[in-house]
Amino acid sequence: MDSIEELRAKLRRLEEEKQRAEEQQQRAKAEKQRAEEQRQRAEEQQQRAEAETRNTTLSKYLDALHELLFKRFTVETDEKTTSKGSLTSPASRRCPPQLKP
Repeated sequence: MDSIEELRAKLRRLEEEKQRAEEQQQRAKAEKQRAEEQRQRAEEQQQRAEAETRNTTLSKYLDALHELLFKRFTVETDEKTTSKGSLTSPASRRCPPQLKP
C-alpha cells in the first residue's frame, strides 16, 4: 500500500491537474466569447455597409439632399452682423440672354 506521503503527493498532483483543466476551460470559454463578439461586430459592420450602399428612391434622395445641404443655410436677421452698403445697379451690364448647362 502507498505511504501517506505518496498519497499526499498524488492528491496534490490531482488537484493541480484539476486546476489546470479548469483554467483551460476558462480560457476556452473566454476565447469562444471573444470569437462571438468579433462575429457580431463583423455582422453589424456588414449591415451598416449594406445600409449605406442600398438603393434609394428619388424622394428619399431628395429628402437627404435637403437635410444635408439646404437646412444648413440660414438667414441672418441681426442687422449688426449683416453687410452694409448699397446694392449695385445691374443696369447697363452685359449678361447672357440664357444660361446653358
